Amino acid sequence: MKNLIIAGSCRAGKSLLAKEMSKRISTFSYYNTDHIRSALMKAWPESDFDKQDHEKYRIVVKKLYDCFMKYNEIGLYILLEGNHFSLNEFLTLYDDKSTIIVFVGKPQLNESQYFTLVRENEKKYGGWTKHHTDNEVKSFVKEYLQKSREQQVEVEKLNRKDILYLDTSYNQTETIHKFATKLEQLLLED
Repeated sequence: MKNLIIAGSCRAGKSLLAKEMSKRISTFSYYNTDHIRSALMKAWPESDFDKQDHEKYRIVVKKLYDCFMKYNEIGLYILLEGNHFSLNEFLTLYDDKSTIIVFVGKPQLNESQYFTLVRENEKKYGGWTKHHTDNEVKSFVKEYLQKSREQQVEVEKLNRKDILYLDTSYNQTETIHKFATKLEQLLLED
């Protein structure tokens, strides 16, 4: 059994994949890095864990991950989900044989399609984007698309069995369910 890290763009299906994997594999302890960051920001409101204090945030998440890793010995595994780290940061922090990393993105969408998706999901599920203007969200969307495309290229260049890319540009739910079946097999391999 392996640990799982799910990363990638906002509204790409990371949480959906994490929930699906938690249902399939009951030995996962599920942690969302957005929740960890929110707790840090509430504890230290003067800090900006996205920008100047990103290194501190990265260290906290790594230390938590390392603490939870000890539970692998008793059959409990980590499922960590979030979007605040790059592929290189993950490789530096978590590159070991006990972890599979999946990047989720929507590289095939254009900015207009992604913007519409974000606003539609916001109506269904809520979220932080509702506090931003259309122009701000369009700026975020541009960044997410660029990240999605860059991550896809980086992951494909690595060509590793333990670092995967999931394109959820179309038919997100169906794509995630199909991918989850393959991912489950990889996670259960020794």
